[in-house]
Amino acid sequence: MASKPCWAAEPIGNGCSGSDRAPRLAASLPLLGSQPLVLTAIDRPIAAASFAALAAIQQSLQVAGNCWRYVADPMVIVPMVADGQSVARLDLAIPPVASLRGADLFCQAFAVDASAPIGLAFSNGLRTTVGDWRRAHRRHAPAGSHALAPGCIPAVVR
Repeated sequence: MASKPCWAAEPIGNGCSGSDRAPRLAASLPLLGSQPLVLTAIDRPIAAASFAALAAIQQSLQVAGNCWRYVADPMVIVPMVADGQSVARLDLAIPPVASLRGADLFCQAFAVDASAPIGLAFSNGLRTTVGDWRRAHRRHAPAGSHALAPGCIPAVVR
């Protein structure tokens, strides 16, 4: 039986763009209650309006050309805050609710781009799995140790 990651932020597919590079979506560690989950879209068109789509279910739906949508309906669309350059971010609070441990959230960023096939640049998709840092680490591990609880596989955040 394969173990589920304690927490994860794993990319899905590739993005697409019309005018420049495709936006890339990355995330901080999705941990319960301790800090926000920060979604960051980089390499998006400068000064373009950007937003994130969030869903509980993943899909791979070809929209136009090499543009794919990696989040399924129903989804929530949330504006991202841009820095005036090519970076936009969204901070999401994850409450310290034990029932969220192991829950998946699928994310994808979009930016207005008149040169893109449907007027939007698409980022890669991102699967985040909510975890709990304290639970992931063994209770009686030596100070300074990073020993993980049995069956817990931390995934690398990319």
